Amino acid sequence: MNKLLVFATIALGITLPFQDQFSTIAMALILACGLAQQFLSEKPAKIGTLKPFLLIAVLLILPRITGLFYGQWDNATKELLRSAPLVVIPLSLLLLSKHERAHQIRRWFFYGLLIGITLLAIVCYYPVVTTMISEQQPLSYLLRWRYMNFNFTSPLEDGHPAYLGLLICWLLAHIFFTQYLKSQWRPVVGLLLTTLLFQLVARNALLVAGILWLIYIMKTNIRWLQLSAVGLLLLCVGAVVLHPSNYLKDKFFYIFSEEAKARENTRFDRLEASFEVFKDAPIFGPGPGEDNELRMQAYKTMGEEIAFQNNYNAHNQFVEFLSTFGLYGLCCFLLAIFLITRLLWRSKNWLDFYLWIGILVAMITESLLERSLGVKYMSILVAFILLNQLISKREDHLSDGRRS
Repeated sequence: MNKLLVFATIALGITLPFQDQFSTIAMALILACGLAQQFLSEKPAKIGTLKPFLLIAVLLILPRITGLFYGQWDNATKELLRSAPLVVIPLSLLLLSKHERAHQIRRWFFYGLLIGITLLAIVCYYPVVTTMISEQQPLSYLLRWRYMNFNFTSPLEDGHPAYLGLLICWLLAHIFFTQYLKSQWRPVVGLLLTTLLFQLVARNALLVAGILWLIYIMKTNIRWLQLSAVGLLLLCVGAVVLHPSNYLKDKFFYIFSEEAKARENTRFDRLEASFEVFKDAPIFGPGPGEDNELRMQAYKTMGEEIAFQNNYNAHNQFVEFLSTFGLYGLCCFLLAIFLITRLLWRSKNWLDFYLWIGILVAMITESLLERSLGVKYMSILVAFILLNQLISKREDHLSDGRRS
């Protein structure tokens, strides 16, 4: 079982940025290992250890379960199935909490995800480089709209830059503040991943990564690294400001351009459509499927033709819960967030706490749990938070026993 667990955990990391089906298979293998540990081991995880997880899982899943009884059955079923990782992944790791190598599961996933993101970079950069060479395009074309953001991830079936940016930030946090990589490799790999973030134009993720870099540089206090970081920052700002294309300037400095600012603010203006849906059913919401139809009607009334034609969701996870499941759904969601945040604060698990804040910030501009990758990323983050809590408690208990 040990080899299967190592394989499944690394496979989950490798496949997570790619096809949803492959990562789902890896999840199922990890769950199988957890169940085997529970039923075959002499030291299975106690049911009492699952109480924090059960409450959080129930709060995240309950609105989608009740959504089966109203709204559209097909959509409600799809949403419930898409949310399954919120239960499966944390449950799998908690069942493995007494496994002899439980403390290494995070490390295995890290190496798998690092391989997966490396493969992603190769897959996405290959058509860019080959096209630029065959058409003899200048190097400056690399920073034009045709090779950045969604155009950069077009070789992937569902390569959303913002979600991939979250995965890269998870890697950066572990590169800088764990012993998973040798110290001399950390700034090099960190620099390559940050360059990939820039190509993705994942702005929220770049902000999170920038703060991670700042903390890392201050902590290491290496002079050459500090000078290199300042030089890199100036180079990036210069590339954005001086590049002949206005694409990056509009993306990063849109507040200085009225036209770009209007385009950027459209996302927040569109929230009005979701609030109109909420007003129709403020307590329990209209339910899955029905909310989207009402939102499309509101887009049409507001004249938001692009949002209507592209069937946009709320692009805000809090408003998404509010418009779909009403105040009831939003309260469940906020209570789950509160419980996770309190757990992190009390355990002083600052690495995961920072990543958790990053995911909350992402939820302001993305309906994170409306995409499979977003659900799985949040599931993995919560799973590691809970697993870390159990391992820490067990180590403290053993330490107290030895002292007594």
